[in-house]
Amino acid sequence: MIPIPQYLLDVFQWLVRSSFHASILLAMILLVRAVVKGKFRFRMVYWLWMVLLLRLIWPLNLQTTFSVFNLIPKKITPEQYLSAQTAEEGPSNQDTIGLRQSEPVISDTDASSDGILVATNDAVNNTTAAPAVTFNDPMSFWCTVWLIGAEGLAAWVLFNNFRLWSIIKRERLITRQEILELLEDCKSQLGLQTVIGIVETDKVKTPCLFGYLRPRLLLPGGILDEMEQRELRYVFLHELGHLKRHDILIGWLMAVVQVLHWFNPAVWFAMAQISRDRELACDELALSSLKDGESKEYGATILTFLERFARQQRLPAMAGIAENQSLLKRRITMIAQFKNKKISWIPVIAIILLLLATTFTSAQADSDPNTAKEPSKTETANTSPSKPEMLVLDDGNSAGKRSIAGSGHAVFFETEKKSELVAVMLYGSRYGYDQPPKEKFHVWLCDMDQQVIEDFEFPYSTFKKGDPKWVKMRVKATQLPDRFYICVGFNAEQTKGVYVHYDGAASGNSYKGLPKDGFSEFEEGDWMIRAVVRPMGGNGASSSSVSSGNLQSMIDAAETGATVEIPAGTYEESIKVDKSLILKGASRDECI
Repeated sequence: MIPIPQYLLDVFQWLVRSSFHASILLAMILLVRAVVKGKFRFRMVYWLWMVLLLRLIWPLNLQTTFSVFNLIPKKITPEQYLSAQTAEEGPSNQDTIGLRQSEPVISDTDASSDGILVATNDAVNNTTAAPAVTFNDPMSFWCTVWLIGAEGLAAWVLFNNFRLWSIIKRERLITRQEILELLEDCKSQLGLQTVIGIVETDKVKTPCLFGYLRPRLLLPGGILDEMEQRELRYVFLHELGHLKRHDILIGWLMAVVQVLHWFNPAVWFAMAQISRDRELACDELALSSLKDGESKEYGATILTFLERFARQQRLPAMAGIAENQSLLKRRITMIAQFKNKKISWIPVIAIILLLLATTFTSAQADSDPNTAKEPSKTETANTSPSKPEMLVLDDGNSAGKRSIAGSGHAVFFETEKKSELVAVMLYGSRYGYDQPPKEKFHVWLCDMDQQVIEDFEFPYSTFKKGDPKWVKMRVKATQLPDRFYICVGFNAEQTKGVYVHYDGAASGNSYKGLPKDGFSEFEEGDWMIRAVVRPMGGNGASSSSVSSGNLQSMIDAAETGATVEIPAGTYEESIKVDKSLILKGASRDECI
């Protein structure tokens, strides 16, 4: 089986997401074009396509509330639904206890009915390379198909451009003085100073511009003798318009996008639309440089080329006057109706900014009920000490992922109050075979000497294949020291491990290794591993962190099943207990 490096899978997943988002943007652009038809110049509409090209190579995945993708219903798996149900069983408000880490970020989400405080860290791979993924994983199969198609298309594009370039560089440049003077006049008319050579060759069937850094104006053989200088002037203006608008450079960008997103029919359709609008925009630029009354002659020249010359093969480094014969009616209509008047760019700029804001960001991940968020300082201050909250090192944004099969990852935490561990949360997903491994993985609670306080085992079925998500693993309540490590290790074969994510921008309180081997520093941020804790009483027993005061209020504040330690004192008032509690404390006859 062919191994697929993990970084290629990451690239492929990014491409699929970007391609989907760009398809939505394409629909929005087509809608805008239909609404503004006849009101905007094609040069204005053409800039909308530049937004699409940029979106197709946009590497960031920023999440905002105003993203248009928030409107798309998200697919909820049974596991996510069950996780949501579990989270809803818990209290709606979770309060702060005295926990701290180096540069801590406290979050109060994802507490369940057992009162959980989670310390989180992004989990990542070790410094060793991520294991290869094989065809047993459908994602790796489709990644391989994409890679083969992309390499084949890229090879075809580069070969054809190189072949034409190798031919053109051997051709002699035109030195006829009247032709060169005509070219200079046209360059001056468009405000161009770029050095450009003219080549007459039988290798092209229509006038076109070739190359960007050292551009050449390619003319079919014999055209200089067949056409009048007046007609050549219109041809030169059109091709120089491509140069002025940097259409060759954009053509290469289109080629890169098409190679990367070759699997998406919407991208092929978009590239065809861009090519069509490019010619119309170039016609507008050429017409804007002509005098009144010359537009009809320009249109007649275009019509002549479209009728006489066969369609030239389209290459990224080439832009031709008769490149698209299917545009005949639209181009002639536009040329006939063209009026050289100023039009405000403000509406176009406003539309572009709106598209950038709503489509270059992704839907917020808050829809995942297991995703932790950071509370405001006000929310933290107003929470009750009897409620749990999360202690986080990461910011919830994944910068990367790594397999931790057999190597182990650890996170360091520090507490100011007595507390106990009740669960561990981890952001990741399983890879490899569809069936989870039979063996179990381990979560260790360690002291500062890296001695194991408690060893917890969980089945690999705890994690599902597919998109990563927060997974909560409940453990038996275990008292925590003031400073402790949470270590996670997977001991399955590399082809059936778990990817854990990490936050590369975090301060760095994460380590590599297993308790028995010792921990070494992890320099890429913090693992997305979160320890879930709840407060304890002064003697180490679980309590509601109560102080002296009204006994009834302490009873009311306690959670079902909690142990309430009653402070020393005399309580004369009657109380009502309407839930299961354990009451501890001294009384007149030494019992309660």
